Amino acid sequence: LMTRCSLMASLAVSLSVLGDAPAPTSPLEPLVALLARIDDPAVRRDLLRGMHKAIEGRRRVPMPRGWRAVYPRLAKSPDAEVRRRARLMGVIFGDQVVIGTLNRLISDAKAPAIERLEALGALVQTADRALLPTLIRLISISGRPGEDRVLVSAALRGLAVYQDERVPRLIIDRFDRFSPAERRDAIGTLAARTSSAIKLLKAVESAVIARREISAFTARQIAALGDAALTRRLEKSWGRVRPTATDKKQRITGLKRRLTAEAIGAADRRQGRRVFSKTCANCHMLFGAGRNVGPDL
Repeated sequence: LMTRCSLMASLAVSLSVLGDAPAPTSPLEPLVALLARIDDPAVRRDLLRGMHKAIEGRRRVPMPRGWRAVYPRLAKSPDAEVRRRARLMGVIFGDQVVIGTLNRLISDAKAPAIERLEALGALVQTADRALLPTLIRLISISGRPGEDRVLVSAALRGLAVYQDERVPRLIIDRFDRFSPAERRDAIGTLAARTSSAIKLLKAVESAVIARREISAFTARQIAALGDAALTRRLEKSWGRVRPTATDKKQRITGLKRRLTAEAIGAADRRQGRRVFSKTCANCHMLFGAGRNVGPDL
């Protein structure tokens, strides 16, 4: 409570000081100015939490004025969360200094695994072509003695957003070196778009990838791409995709009854956006956000 009271008081002072400043072009600019004026790690942490929640899940947000000047101070904060939140926000702002820092963090095998995974996830959200060589490198080293496997699954999932002929070839060539969990992620990425799904089915037909690696869920994912020739090939090499099971249909019907306009109106939209960003956005679009790989939700 004291932290929040101090934060509100400091914010009021900051906004009054900014009264003679040029009108902000972004709602975040007064908060960035406040970050530059205060040194209290707890207040900075609260500010950054709120700012990050406001823009989390977005691919790009214009960089507010003052960010470039304040970021070096945030990056040196003794508070780990301040440093982490500042890095994640910098990616959304398109700050190349931050993006370079995260690229180096990804490659640092001595860094905490959770920080490396978070850095990779943040960069994947941008769908920046500059990240593609890093993802390919992470996949290419799998299977070597003393390999760094921490990021392999995350890299496999991240590759789903890129239309590049090297991706399916590399995944299929190295498929037998992946762990069971990594194989599931590899199959999911190959099934995400028509061009790579064709190569996946060719690999199944030639016994490079076992038919059992394709689950019923993945088969439905391929069929949902809506390519008639691809679906015929799927039925020939894997089998016919069965309709949704009765129990699942009943579950869907029940959810539709529960999710009334009133229930949806009371939902936590910020939490929904976080779930979408974490679970769905790598392949699906929703209200113009996400990736145009799978069907628009």
